[in-house]
Amino acid sequence: MVDHGLDTEKTKKIVEEHWDNWYVAGLSDFIRVPNLTPMVDPDYLTNGLVEKAMQCVDEYITKLDVKGVSKKIFQPEGMCPLIVYIIEKSEGALDTQIMFYGHLDK
Repeated sequence: MVDHGLDTEKTKKIVEEHWDNWYVAGLSDFIRVPNLTPMVDPDYLTNGLVEKAMQCVDEYITKLDVKGVSKKIFQPEGMCPLIVYIIEKSEGALDTQIMFYGHLDK
């Protein structure tokens, strides 16, 4: 196994420290936004719930206080938005890219 200088114990500790007050709280707040799929809610793009769900996610991403984070929203007319968070690599970081996928509707 190649050692890339990753500190898995430090990462595990951070996750455990923030599990209830960030992960569980964030998921709970997100679930409270009744943003239903366009297949169920014909007003999906006009009722403001997509924006409310995006705001909820954005607030939790911001709480992470990650250096170099930026956000781009892609939304062709009449389509659901695609929100992309980009994290610029820090000095000395590997040229590794990670993509997470999620969606705003339920």
